[in-house]
Amino acid sequence: MPARAALKTCAGRRLATLLGAAGLLLLSAAPTAVLAAEIYGRVTMSDGKAAANKPIVLNGKEVGKTDASGGYRLSLPPGQYALTIGGKGVSVLVPPPGIKQDIRLP
Repeated sequence: MPARAALKTCAGRRLATLLGAAGLLLLSAAPTAVLAAEIYGRVTMSDGKAAANKPIVLNGKEVGKTDASGGYRLSLPPGQYALTIGGKGVSVLVPPPGIKQDIRLP
C-alpha cells in the first residue's frame, strides 16, 4: 500500500505542475488593456507647406513638436483628443493599435 500512496502523491504533484503551467499560459494569453497607442504623420499648413517646428499642445502642456518637415509622432492612450499645433486647434482620434494620420491645419 505505501508504494501505491507514493505513486498517487507523485502523480498529484505532476498534475498540479501541469495545471499551474496551463494556468500561466492562460493568463499570459489573456487580452491586456492598451495603455498607449502611437499616432504619427505629417502636419501641413492650410497652404500645403510643412508646419515645421511647431509645438503640439494637449491640455495646456506641450507633448511634442513637429520636425523640420512637419512630421510628428505621439504616444497617447486610445481616445479622442483636441490638440493645438502651432496655435491652431485640431481634433484627432487615436485608435487602439495606433494610426498614421496626416493633419492639415486650418
